[in-house]
Amino acid sequence: MVGSVHHREEQESRIPCSFVVTAGVAAVGVALVASAAKGMAGKLCATPLTAVISTGATVIAYYWPKAYTFPAVIGAGGALTLGWSYYKKEVPPPPKEADQSVKSHGLNMWQGGLLMAIWLAVLLVTVILGSTLANPPITLKWWEVFYRTGSIIYGGGQVVLPMLYTDVVQRTCEGPSGCRDAPNTWVTSEQFYAGIGIAQAMPGPLFNFSAYLGAIMAMRAGYVFIVGTLLAWFGLFGPGVMLIFGE
Repeated sequence: MVGSVHHREEQESRIPCSFVVTAGVAAVGVALVASAAKGMAGKLCATPLTAVISTGATVIAYYWPKAYTFPAVIGAGGALTLGWSYYKKEVPPPPKEADQSVKSHGLNMWQGGLLMAIWLAVLLVTVILGSTLANPPITLKWWEVFYRTGSIIYGGGQVVLPMLYTDVVQRTCEGPSGCRDAPNTWVTSEQFYAGIGIAQAMPGPLFNFSAYLGAIMAMRAGYVFIVGTLLAWFGLFGPGVMLIFGE
């Protein structure tokens, strides 16, 4: 009898293989993001001004991780840099030859303006409906998060990660136990970090991470995975494509 109890306790204490794999992939994802952050810091903090802006932005984003904190910090940093350049009377560098080679993407001024107007209209309607409806559909919430993020993001794939984490991973912080994932979170922290590792190991841009997140969100909410995948992928990629062809 004692042996059977010991055997049962040993079985209960075993860690599932899937958990081990997920934890290992998540650790790789975090390491890759940390390495990319180090490389970006070396390039972006090349002057005292950019170092001060980057440090301030990091502190603000860490202590106030709200949905609109990131675009506000980006706008403030750009305005401060522009004001400093005007104060110092710095002359902007001439455009590179590679930049001058692309004058148009096949659209004229009116077509480009119409495309940008569509992008802005979809953004405004999505944000307004998501914030004013008493009980908006969960699919509308997903679309709003990814479309808004794709509209305001500026930078590489690593820049989008904290913005998505703030929106798709809901956490509760109560008492001395610290913060933990909320029961109704769209994506758990383990799933998010594991997805980063998988996306980094696959070819293509890191923005494809959105398809993974969409599939996880859909399955956790009881939807077919393709619903979340399409909403998240098109929501994140769509604004950038429209802005590129519309400018």
